[in-house]
Amino acid sequence: MDSIESPSGIKLSLADPTMWKEFYPNTEMIVTKRKGRVIFPHLDYNLTGLEPNAHYEVFIHLERTHNVKYKFEAGKWREFGKGAKIFRIDYKQHPDGARPGSHWMNETVSFKHFKITNDMKNTDKQLIVLQSMHKYQPVITIKKVNDYLGEQFRLSITEFYAVTAYQCEAICKLKVSHNKHASGHKGNGRKRMSSDSESPDAKRRSLSSSSSSSSTPPSPWNQSVVTAVFNQFQNHGYPIHQHHQQVFDFAGNNPFYQQYQEWQWYPMMNPFNNGNAENSAPSGYTGLG
Repeated sequence: MDSIESPSGIKLSLADPTMWKEFYPNTEMIVTKRKGRVIFPHLDYNLTGLEPNAHYEVFIHLERTHNVKYKFEAGKWREFGKGAKIFRIDYKQHPDGARPGSHWMNETVSFKHFKITNDMKNTDKQLIVLQSMHKYQPVITIKKVNDYLGEQFRLSITEFYAVTAYQCEAICKLKVSHNKHASGHKGNGRKRMSSDSESPDAKRRSLSSSSSSSSTPPSPWNQSVVTAVFNQFQNHGYPIHQHHQQVFDFAGNNPFYQQYQEWQWYPMMNPFNNGNAENSAPSGYTGLG
């Protein structure tokens, strides 16, 4: 899936679906400490269906698709065990801030200024912390200014595995072929030169210098509300999402339990039965707020 339309008529599509299709479904993204690594192919989108004169804000976050850790073995990605503890959702607002719908529809909406890292102590707001050997789904949220409601968009073709060294040789070759800044990484972690004469170190310096570090505007959402809703969501249950688009109410009234088709509750942490490990939610439960 390289495009999707919401019930309100907003349509989001990849600016370069052809390249993403070459990588899918074994797409890998390198996560590094310190300065992080740019996501490639870039997360560039086209938008239509917005009200030209209404102001919107656009956000991105990277969502774990399953509570599973993966391993690349015998040429395939396989489930390896239970996933690591899930982080609280980290929304990153597009640096353009609040703009009219006409602005978002007239140019490509790009998130290539953000980088990914596996540094748990990261304080750089341009970096998104991921866990290696887990699978992620980029999620775009579009909300009208002064509204609590935001529409979320997921394109399955952009799912990827976070790795510290490329596992699949085919993916490594694609990266080097399409990305002039890329330095190849074999499955054993050793680096190899790309097809041009520039060294991997020089390429990394070029990549670092070409990505400016402008500050990200603060999220206009009430942070206490977002934290209260999502802390319970992240700490007590993990949804395996079956829907690629849904409406979220950041006022705390979002019916998570109804919108997702499966829950995995952590043992002894079910908030509905005083520590009992029974994996169920109470009858009629419609939200986490």
